[in-house]
Amino acid sequence: MTPTHFPSVCIFVLLQIRQCWLAPVSVSVSVLVGDFISLPCDGAAAAGIPEDRLHIQWKTPDKSVMDSLHRRDYPGPGFEGRAKVSREKISQGDFTLTIHNVTISDEDIYECFYENGGGRMKFVGDVRLTVTGRSENISVLSGKDLSLHLYTREPVELLFQGTVLFPQRRVRRVVRQVAGPAKSQTKPGQEDRRVSVQDDTLILHSVTHADQGQYTVRDARTKRAISTVSVSVEAPDKLASKIWGLGAVATVAVMISVLSVIFILLKRKTQHICSNPKKPEDGNVTQLATQSERCTMLETV
Repeated sequence: MTPTHFPSVCIFVLLQIRQCWLAPVSVSVSVLVGDFISLPCDGAAAAGIPEDRLHIQWKTPDKSVMDSLHRRDYPGPGFEGRAKVSREKISQGDFTLTIHNVTISDEDIYECFYENGGGRMKFVGDVRLTVTGRSENISVLSGKDLSLHLYTREPVELLFQGTVLFPQRRVRRVVRQVAGPAKSQTKPGQEDRRVSVQDDTLILHSVTHADQGQYTVRDARTKRAISTVSVSVEAPDKLASKIWGLGAVATVAVMISVLSVIFILLKRKTQHICSNPKKPEDGNVTQLATQSERCTMLETV
């Protein structure tokens, strides 16, 4: 190899190293439903491109997530107010996407691209997002309402011990007529009317001891569990007995503290008297002996 070939060889090697260094990467991250997650994307390959010409795009195989173009963000359907690419980080070559209030349906493969104004998107890498359901323990007083946070605005189902409790099931009942054939009517089950949805909370009204057990909130479309909640129902008298027991313990503790303070004060007063004994004016020897015995008893306490 002649010396003139060395520059071209070096350039070729450097290009290969740069290509390997900037090659698309794939990572995996996981998050609990309802939390926020940051999906990393290294935009070092776009260094030097003016920000007003830079187009950053995040998407999944079947939906748009975020387009950041001309210093403005354009979130895709369902990501409004939840997805964001930090403008400060973009200037540092970091195209990380942050998603807030993650839902089960957010689980997907997210792809990161950039374009420098030439009309062709450059693939940077992808992130596989795994969303896991929550597990909780709740104690509720009998007769009160049980509130379960949904962590989503999408349609959900509520299961109790594996049986669908919400949305309302339609129960077909046979109605016997006085004359003529029997007719059937479709009505909602009586138990289901105790369940309602307010904002992002599912409420089971007026729980009883029979409502104690495991509840599962799941996505109505994917049937994936959003949260699993173990519910214990306590009777009012049981709760009252607990409160009374705590009150009795607190009362005894206060009484012991007061008696201790009184004893300490009396002991200090007696010690003062013993250290400065006064002689009786009439020279009563019996009184002096009695005082001496009391001081001796105090010293032994």
